[in-house]
Parts: sequence; C-alpha cells; structure tokens
Amino acid sequence: MAEVEKNIPEIDDVLDKPVELQAGLDVLLEKLNFEKAAKKIKSRRKLYSRLVIIGLTVLIVGSLLVYFLSSASNVRSVKVVNNRYLSDEYIQELTGISTDSKYLLLFTSFNGFKAEDSPLIKDIRVEKGGNRSVVIYVEENTIMGYRYTDKMELVLGDGTIIPFESRYIYSLAILPMFMINDNDRTVAIAKEMNNLDTDIISRISEVKEYSLSYDPNMVKFVMDDGYRIYTSLDGVKYIAEYLKIITSSSSKHSCIFIDSDHQMAVIRDCKDLENPHGAGETGE
Repeated sequence: MAEVEKNIPEIDDVLDKPVELQAGLDVLLEKLNFEKAAKKIKSRRKLYSRLVIIGLTVLIVGSLLVYFLSSASNVRSVKVVNNRYLSDEYIQELTGISTDSKYLLLFTSFNGFKAEDSPLIKDIRVEKGGNRSVVIYVEENTIMGYRYTDKMELVLGDGTIIPFESRYIYSLAILPMFMINDNDRTVAIAKEMNNLDTDIISRISEVKEYSLSYDPNMVKFVMDDGYRIYTSLDGVKYIAEYLKIITSSSSKHSCIFIDSDHQMAVIRDCKDLENPHGAGETGE
C-alpha cells in the first residue's frame, strides 16, 4: 500500500503545471505582440519615409517648375561682340538666344551651329558667363555694299550676293552702293574690296564701272568726302593708302588715279578722267 502511494503525484504538483503552461503562453504571446508591434512600427517608419521622400520630391519638382516658369531662370543679359554690320537683334535671332531663353537649357555649341547657316556669318562662338549672362562672339562675312536691280541685294566679301532684309543690319548708310548690274563684275570688285580695312570701306559712298581706251574694266569709287578714285581691279588694294594719299598732297583737285602697274597714285583734274574721249563711266 505504501508503494502505491509513492506513485500518486501530490496535488500541488498537478496544480502547478497549468500555471507554468499559462506563464509560458503569456511569454510567447507577449513576444508575438512585441514582434507584431515592432513590425507595425517598422512599417509605419517605411511609410513615413516614403511619404517624406514623395513630399520632398514634389516640393523640389514644384520649386523647379516654378523657377523655370518664372523670369528668374531666364538669361539675364546677352552681349554681342565684334559685329560691325549685323545687328544684335539679327544675331540673337540666328542663335535663338534672348532674355526670354532659359539659361540652364542653353547648349552653346548647338546655338552657335545654328547661326553658322547664315551666309552673313563666317564664324560664331557662344559662351555662358556669370550671373546668367551670355556672350556671343561673331566673325562676319564682311558686307561690301548693296545694290538695286529688280530687288535690293547685299554684296558680300566672298562674292556672294543675297537678297536684302532690313533685320540684317542697322543702317545702309554705312555701306557703299554698287551701281553695277553685271553680276560677274560685282563679284570681282567685291572680292578685291574684301582686302580693304572696314574703316576704308565705310568711307566709300558709291562703286561704279569705269573704262579707259586701254582698259575697259576699271572701277570708280566715290568717297564720302568728295574724292573720286579711278583704278583697275589690281589697283583696288591700294585704296588702303587712301588717307595717306590725300593728306600728303597739296593738290586742289579731287580725282585720284591709281596706277597699279607702277604702284603709284596721282591726283589729277577730274576733267582729265571724265572727258568723253575714251574715258567715262559705264553700266549706268
């Protein structure tokens, strides 16, 4: 009987096991709740991070959009350098650059390349400066003058003749007028004049054909100060010495004959050069 009693568990041991089981369950449940709460917090943090990123992105994009739509992103100033005949407005039109252009969107090489399509441009370079400024450096295809045929045209230094448009230049007053209809003669004279300094060219008022009995293909230049120059095509380059010629002479006459063969200039009575016997203007 005593041995049987030893195999029967005491009442306290039986009662303690459910309590321990419950305690284990409570610990497990608490751990699960903690992990669940941690996941929820982590999930919320991810959501908050995404919302912050999205908010910042919207703010940045919105700010950039407002900036680009405002004049604050425009080119502040455009300066054109080295243009003598062409207007600033025409050069800006060629490059597509103005104070309405967006500074950050300018690709200077592309804008310069566009301008080189014009026959009036020999070379052009666009550079960005500080404070949203742009500088356009221009090398012009020098304009030798203009003429009237069935329409108004510009005569360029390389011999190109193009229709005139008022947007090209500031004023025709600074250009010689070619009073020659023949294209070949106009081109030949323009190419010779292209060797002259622009200051000398600006002193020429008119370019006319002229002939002598021994040379029917001469040129007459009427200067803005009243002098007239007569020479062959080969002698056009000597007009570069025009100021030296008129200041070194005390002659009262105003007609200058340039002998290209002997490389000399003579101031003569205009009657000797304008007489009807074997000399005179042609093509008028």
